[in-house]
Amino acid sequence: INAKPGHAIADKAIASGSENALSLRPVTEDATPVLSFSQQRLWLLDQIEQGSAHYHLPALLNIEGELDIARMQRALSAVVARHESLRTVFVEQESGAAAPKVQTASAILLPVIDLSVMKPGKQQVALAQKCESFVAKPFDLSSDVLLRAQLFKVANARYKLLVVMHHIAADGWSMSVLVNDVKAFYSQQSSTLPPLPIQYGDYAHWQQAWMQGDVLASQLGYWREALADLPTVHQLPLDRPRPAVQQFDGAHLQTPISAKQVTAFKALCGANQATLFMGLHALFSTLLARYSQSQDIVMGTPIANREQHEVANLVGFFANTLVLR
Repeated sequence: INAKPGHAIADKAIASGSENALSLRPVTEDATPVLSFSQQRLWLLDQIEQGSAHYHLPALLNIEGELDIARMQRALSAVVARHESLRTVFVEQESGAAAPKVQTASAILLPVIDLSVMKPGKQQVALAQKCESFVAKPFDLSSDVLLRAQLFKVANARYKLLVVMHHIAADGWSMSVLVNDVKAFYSQQSSTLPPLPIQYGDYAHWQQAWMQGDVLASQLGYWREALADLPTVHQLPLDRPRPAVQQFDGAHLQTPISAKQVTAFKALCGANQATLFMGLHALFSTLLARYSQSQDIVMGTPIANREQHEVANLVGFFANTLVLR
């Protein structure tokens, strides 16, 4: 990903549904800040849960070679200055809704923990514990910068950089943008970064202006029909009772597939004019149908939701969950 700050609103063509409906352009400085629909949802969830780590986006990055810690801190601070979403706070209004407010850019902290003197086994345990504690610390959406970082020295000329962003300000795509921008600022090659044509607040203005009237009615009509009589819960047989309160204590299961099988399956997908994702989704749906004895299989899948080229190099919460039935 290769990533003039400004503000944007929807073109008037958006409301009419013309071919220019996805264009973005800067808005005036006196425009009232608004939240995107995704931000509204996450802010409400944060209020209900009173702060949690469920929507934190962590990444542990390996750094090989001598590191200028002060320069790395400046690089991270420069990224926060470049992307307004990372320094946006959410202030509750008398109406009960939230209003975004972009804070003035300031230097962020980069604490350093030296684990290099520890034996490998103990170092791995200590690193895991410290990372878990750092990631679990809630963000205060009303006052915090929504990016924080911590640096671990694990050996001479070897470091691990832990960065955490809140999902209300970023998504999985944003992590690649963050890494790309940090590398550019650290190497003092920020001139290679193209100017950002818009900021996330501009996208929120565009979305709110577009998703209304006939466009909104059409979208709601489609999904009401597509999701009519939706099963409330899957019919998969469970090996233990479902807990009364969801804990988010999921796990990962990895199963290798041979290169020969992958090649054959890709060929099958291509022969049926399907992408690899479409083929895998159909396969998994069939598996779930057989285990659940059900013909109505519903799954959510994340999509990047970055159709406009203006947002390709922007840190922000664009991703959406698409319901596939």
